[in-house]
Amino acid sequence: MHIILSLDVSQDDGQADWNLKRVLIWLALAVGIFALASALRHLVIEPQTAGIACSNADAPWWCALRHGLLLMHLDYRWGQIGLAGGALGLMLYWRPAVVVGLVFSVMGLVLYNADLAGIGLVLTCLALPRVV
Repeated sequence: MHIILSLDVSQDDGQADWNLKRVLIWLALAVGIFALASALRHLVIEPQTAGIACSNADAPWWCALRHGLLLMHLDYRWGQIGLAGGALGLMLYWRPAVVVGLVFSVMGLVLYNADLAGIGLVLTCLALPRVV
């Protein structure tokens, strides 16, 4: 199986071709989101010291943000939003939905919502070649 990347950015129908620059931009976005999600997971969510600090009566200001991240995980929001973004992007060929699908699907894969986020990432990847 060969992947052909064209360096020509114009077609007869006026839509942009998938050139190497576009592929690298989308790949860099996914890698950046993965790095951000990994940092949140290992530096904010999982550390026992953060949980202990946030359970005290005089909790730091960032505990509210940590609590919000935990609620996103417990309610499966990462995967649900990633799935919705991927599905909308695939049905409507709408770039903002594809971006939302990519961001939340990758976040969900790293932050414990792999079931719905995995499906959302597949739908997002299917929609990627169709967005301009």
